Amino acid sequence: MTISLDHLGFVGPRLEPMREAFTLLGFSATEPRPLMSCDPDTGAAVPLEQWSCHVVLERGYLELSAVASRDAGHHLSTYAAAGNALQICAFGTRDLARSHAQCRDAGVRVNAPQWATREIHYGARRGDARFHWFMVEPADAPEGLLCFVEHGTPELVYQPEVQQHANSARSLTMLGVVLPTRDALATATIRYQRLLGRTPAVGAMRQRVFELGHQRLVLYSADAAAALFGEAAPASAFAIAGIEVADSATAADRLARQNVPFVDRGELLIVPPSAACGAILCLHAPGRVF
Repeated sequence: MTISLDHLGFVGPRLEPMREAFTLLGFSATEPRPLMSCDPDTGAAVPLEQWSCHVVLERGYLELSAVASRDAGHHLSTYAAAGNALQICAFGTRDLARSHAQCRDAGVRVNAPQWATREIHYGARRGDARFHWFMVEPADAPEGLLCFVEHGTPELVYQPEVQQHANSARSLTMLGVVLPTRDALATATIRYQRLLGRTPAVGAMRQRVFELGHQRLVLYSADAAAALFGEAAPASAFAIAGIEVADSATAADRLARQNVPFVDRGELLIVPPSAACGAILCLHAPGRVF
């Protein structure tokens, strides 16, 4: 089955500072809106006490969220206490029921599929975007919230009016998960193999690379991540996000003009967690492998 990186989500105590940080990085974020669930009996929208805005790319997007709920049963309660951090990985699927069945057959603990909605207030098409999704139980997703999502209304989410960014960002390409030790890396590899139903390649630094079409999920040990990216990444966490830009020089100029710290490796720009809401952000030219 085809699986993609649908979106990555940053979670923090307040939404506006995260939105401002991503604006400095050269992204155009949508106006914040509440996320709603759908009552399975009536279809009525039910507030989730989560406000989000979105950086919409040509392929994939970033979600910035703040959670008002103190309810231990909230789907982000396990992850929301860490401050600003990359806390959500949503895999895209074209057949949610099949993905749900495959996870269960592989022994992955998941909750029941449900519907969520959010108001789309941008572009030429307006309305309520609908998403069918399920979540992996936290016991099987210690690094962050893992879920699968099938878009019910992709034409509302992906509109050209919100896909233009000052840093020339085009697509979501990579999630890097950092593990504290080589043993933890081996254990996580088994979990993600069950989750994704595929065997990873092994990189030069012993990182595990799960290819997802034009995207990838990569598991790094902490020492390998530090050697490759020159930054101390959060361990046992979603820690690295890759974004393809049309022109790395344009992206570098944007960062420099806004006094954003970054390391320029030519076609790869590395922004530290302090400037990217807790994650290492890699802005790279088309075709760059890192």
